[in-house]
Amino acid sequence: MDKQEYRDFLDEIKRNYDNGNYEQVVMYANEINISKLKDIRTLELISDSYDRIGRYDIAREVLKEVYDRLGGSRQLASHMCELCIKCGDLDTAIDYYEAFRQMAPRDSYQYLLKYQIGKAGGVPIKELIKVLETYRQYEKDEKWEYELARLYHEAGRVDECVNLCDDIVI
Repeated sequence: MDKQEYRDFLDEIKRNYDNGNYEQVVMYANEINISKLKDIRTLELISDSYDRIGRYDIAREVLKEVYDRLGGSRQLASHMCELCIKCGDLDTAIDYYEAFRQMAPRDSYQYLLKYQIGKAGGVPIKELIKVLETYRQYEKDEKWEYELARLYHEAGRVDECVNLCDDIVI
């Protein structure tokens, strides 16, 4: 493939990604050797496309290539952690979680990663509640507040569930 064909190929991947044609991006990605692809942004798009169609194992492999090339970043570490959770590889997810915490010790997203790992690992509801309560101290996010309310309900803490739902509505 000459330089112009290569540029056209990358443009086609980006165009399909922007249009939400993730299956098409994956078809293009299957035509090339990922390890030889130099454009980091395109590798991220390919990884995200695999993730969006549920091919977490391949998404993780592609993103690992990016992570290794860039020497890691907190955003990549968090995404790698999430992909490892989706793949059921909790030991590796914990490694990326720890890397994320070292890179961004004050980032409240660490609590969401910890929650996701705990939930996937079967941690008791009481512990999951503590993690989300801590996250809520830093961020007001309806999605995670509803999740916390759901956990309160499951744990039989109905009053706290109702109060939190009232807070969310207000």
